[in-house]
Amino acid sequence: MYQVQLERFIVYTCNAAPMDSNDPIANTVAMMLSSPICITLSEVGVRAFKPNTVATIPYYLLDAHQTAFVRRLTSMMLRGLNCTFSSGSDGGFVMRVPVPHPQVFIDKTAVSNCLAGAIFNASGYGGPEVKKTVLSILFQRITALASMPQPQMLK
Repeated sequence: MYQVQLERFIVYTCNAAPMDSNDPIANTVAMMLSSPICITLSEVGVRAFKPNTVATIPYYLLDAHQTAFVRRLTSMMLRGLNCTFSSGSDGGFVMRVPVPHPQVFIDKTAVSNCLAGAIFNASGYGGPEVKKTVLSILFQRITALASMPQPQMLK
């Protein structure tokens, strides 16, 4: 289940990455690998990392497990979990849960395998050899920016 959710998250955030970046997929994945998890809730959705380069995932795109997590988190906030409230960039609100100490980072092997799965499961874009070549190039770009193990598909 975790792998499916992570793969969906990676696909969504890469597709929603700012196009003014010279390499939106590699930059987005590298930011995920190098930034600690920082949960932020707003009127429109949830963000898993503090930097603004990763898209907010709208609540309507969350699956049942992710929705249950957000409900538990908001319940904890109502019971006194220390969080920061501020106005959002769109005029709404932002609730940020404090980053735990020690900081928690996303599992790099899981990101590697989920990114590979997302590329190989994408419809179109050529056959398996083309996808393997694209994946190899993408991993070269990402590893130039952040540490990440090669997925099993490239070994």
